[in-house]
Amino acid sequence: MIMKISLSDKNVERAVQYGLGNDEEFEKLDEDYQNLFLSILGDSNSSMLRERAVLRFLNYTPYDTKLGLDGYCSVTGKQKEVKPCFVVEGQKVSSSGKFNDVTTELLNKKDGCDVVCSAFYEGRFLYIVEFPFELIKAVLQTKVDNAVIGRRVQADFGWKHYDNDQLKVWYFNESLAKDTNSLSKPHFNMLKERFKA
Repeated sequence: MIMKISLSDKNVERAVQYGLGNDEEFEKLDEDYQNLFLSILGDSNSSMLRERAVLRFLNYTPYDTKLGLDGYCSVTGKQKEVKPCFVVEGQKVSSSGKFNDVTTELLNKKDGCDVVCSAFYEGRFLYIVEFPFELIKAVLQTKVDNAVIGRRVQADFGWKHYDNDQLKVWYFNESLAKDTNSLSKPHFNMLKERFKA
């Protein structure tokens, strides 16, 4: 029997508020629930709660089932692929996102969508950015083209691949990034400059 896992709107909103540093609702939860909530938020095997929190923050609509893309803008109809990363104390954001088991066919299906990358530092939003998929498609395609036959293809990309005037920086917590030293200096400077633009 396959169990369908869904997240309540209340828990997604809790994740958004926690990500923004608003702890009032979180602190009302009992200690076991807080622990479970933070475990799910930081789960390295599933980014579902982080994806939903980012979509909610941006007022995008999530898909009920995983179709490859994560949601869409109800105003424009444009589809969104969400790539949230999670770092903890002592780590730096090293990659902006990764596509697993990728093929040329799957990459082509993402044409025209936007990619939303975010970084969470121990559950807090560091940044949320958005850009057209086409900015990273070439680097992903190169990794597919150079893949060893029979091996799982993982294609990752970094912030330098989407540092472009089409990039939208929706959120940047400059003080958290400084305090935690979780971004490289060039990455930090790029986000700071484009967030204020």
